[in-house]
Amino acid sequence: MYCDFFSVPRRSVAPPLMERVVRETVSQGLRFLEAAGPGARVETIFIGGGTPSCLPTGLLGELLGAFRPCTPSEWTVESNPETLTVSFLDACEAAGVNRLSVGIQTLHPRHLATLHRHATAEHARAALSLLRRRWKGRLNLDFITGIPGQTVPELLEDLAVADGSWPDHVSLYQLTVEPGTALEAQVQQGTMQANPLVLDEELWLAGRDQLQARGYAQYEVSNFSLAGKECAHNLRYWRLEPYWGAGPGAVSTVPGAWAGAVAGRPGLSSSTVVRLSVPRDIHGFLGGAAAGWGMDVEVIRPSDFLLECLMMGLRMSRGIEEGTLRSRFGGGLDELVPGLWDEWVRRGHAAPLEAAGGVRRLTPQGIMILDHLLGTVMDRLPRNQVDAAGVRWPDQGPVHGIA
Repeated sequence: MYCDFFSVPRRSVAPPLMERVVRETVSQGLRFLEAAGPGARVETIFIGGGTPSCLPTGLLGELLGAFRPCTPSEWTVESNPETLTVSFLDACEAAGVNRLSVGIQTLHPRHLATLHRHATAEHARAALSLLRRRWKGRLNLDFITGIPGQTVPELLEDLAVADGSWPDHVSLYQLTVEPGTALEAQVQQGTMQANPLVLDEELWLAGRDQLQARGYAQYEVSNFSLAGKECAHNLRYWRLEPYWGAGPGAVSTVPGAWAGAVAGRPGLSSSTVVRLSVPRDIHGFLGGAAAGWGMDVEVIRPSDFLLECLMMGLRMSRGIEEGTLRSRFGGGLDELVPGLWDEWVRRGHAAPLEAAGGVRRLTPQGIMILDHLLGTVMDRLPRNQVDAAGVRWPDQGPVHGIA
């Protein structure tokens, strides 16, 4: 694994256990919707982790069919190339799924081996061929840059497959060696050499430039789309709008009143931001509603929520709406962190942010120092003052996403 998502080997999950997990996930998701109250509507659904395509067709149909009445405007299902089949596509189309996300990552065998992928380059090419013939909905393809030993020509060859597959969205992720992964162990043991930072930057910029030259606009740090084809579900995450996460290892960020209804905490304020984390453990999850699915309940401090809003919002090329900050926290960026930007310029730095049309966004210089910028904000933020003012959230009625 190159990402630390919760997963278990399929061979270790007997069919009866797989059925129990899927049915409990459905039960949890429907309970979450009930907690949101009457009139709640689901704008987006994202069934992910790369593994939905591993499910037997009948069980996949059961999972998708349970949420079909939600009629979301965007419904994404992820797939790995080696498990993308005609029956999988048929099940998605029958349920009303209108967007697929396929993890290609790379078409070079030695890099697939580095990433510990089960898919081969032949699997990926066969999946893309099938999609061209059979899939009529929207399509995202995932690629990875910064793989140890990767060259710019190899990356550009990978991205060239997008030309013939006509995806309306491409995710270009820069590899991060996550703790606890096989790749991290190889790097620590010296059997795998990480790339120099200058090469990783060169790879990333080459990939970005090629996508932009082919008409894809970078609307978030790692995501590119044709005009009007941004991923609405991911935009919910980056804008810090309410979303439910169902299943083992899933995370939700919802108003306190919604969280209290499913976690046995009725005293939570309706405007409190609450994060629910389901255990990364199948058997703990299968304790069901009676045991609250083993969820951890975390009340997010207003100052921490502000930092999250900045961290996620500044990843988007559009930036952060000043009106959103004012409605949530009672002030714009200059009021919440007074004097920081002027001081930054006085010290000889290029201005990290620019303002236009009520939006604050990173400048090209700011993009390169985002982590440093956020660290500075954390040091300067008047936490006690922000916490005392509280947070008014969500910004609108019960409209949300399910993951």
